[in-house]
Amino acid sequence: MKKQTLRKTACTVAVAMTLTGLAGCGKNENKPTTPEPANTTTTETVGDSETSEISDVTNEVAAVDVDITQYPWVLSHEFSEEEYLTLPAGAKFCGLDLPISKETIYSIPYNNHAFDSIEAAKDSPARNLSFRVEDSAYPNLLLDASEMTVGEVMDANQFSLSVTYLYCTHFGFSQDEFSTFKNAHDDLAEQEIFLDIMTTMYGAPNYFRYFASNTDTKTMIYDLTHPENASNNVNNTSCYQFVVGWQFEDFGITAYFSEGARMNSNGYSSVFPGDMCIGYFPIESGTIEEHYRDVYGDNVVSELVAERKNAFGDVEFLGPNPAVQELVFNKK
Repeated sequence: MKKQTLRKTACTVAVAMTLTGLAGCGKNENKPTTPEPANTTTTETVGDSETSEISDVTNEVAAVDVDITQYPWVLSHEFSEEEYLTLPAGAKFCGLDLPISKETIYSIPYNNHAFDSIEAAKDSPARNLSFRVEDSAYPNLLLDASEMTVGEVMDANQFSLSVTYLYCTHFGFSQDEFSTFKNAHDDLAEQEIFLDIMTTMYGAPNYFRYFASNTDTKTMIYDLTHPENASNNVNNTSCYQFVVGWQFEDFGITAYFSEGARMNSNGYSSVFPGDMCIGYFPIESGTIEEHYRDVYGDNVVSELVAERKNAFGDVEFLGPNPAVQELVFNKK
């Protein structure tokens, strides 16, 4: 059974606010080798005549030694084209065992302005209801079924979970231990650490989407490797909003964030403006693609894999940072 009414995530970040927040944030302040995008038609002049369709030139440029570590996370890290991923042992979402059952949800002390528990609301319409808990380690519970009660939604496993502002506590780390790790690895942005924690737990994501109605994947890659010439260039900065996801057979997990690149007097740098949020969707409520299709469109992870290869050649893309892996494994 699919969700009757798909709810737009609460994790939307305004583009204007995102770009405003770019000042002063970034990493990797050295300009990398920035290949031109592959398969771009070039021209050459022979005498007084001009010939075109010399498309192999950019492929050769793309094969130049590329330091993939200099680029934004979405361009430099591994993605999977598998339809469904295999869940690694011990993986959790906000400390909850996966997949998350309705019994687990009922055991959490959720409440909202009208009800002091989910149980108290079970006979009420589920349309646009949300519940939260005071403990910052737990996600918010979202219900959105126009013709079902709260109890019916829970029985049908059509709820979703969302963390609007992601903190280290959602991964089970105290502020002190996370600050100690960040201070020892100040080259890593906080959002980059969170993404690497998630890839350590769940593997390479198999869902990818960006928010840009008039931009294709090839242009997006070019914009992030050439921010000074980008189609969405603002002060030599290019920024996009992304959703990456891990679709398993029983559920999906998403991470929503903004990421970009800029070119200034210090050189090229990748940036993570704004906060990150994450979501959990039981398969009964729909796949990740079904949840985000109305807002973003279809999953384009295969396009990303293909266009990155065209742009960068046969480079080895990155897994999670080993230091982040060690942090996660030590926590277990």
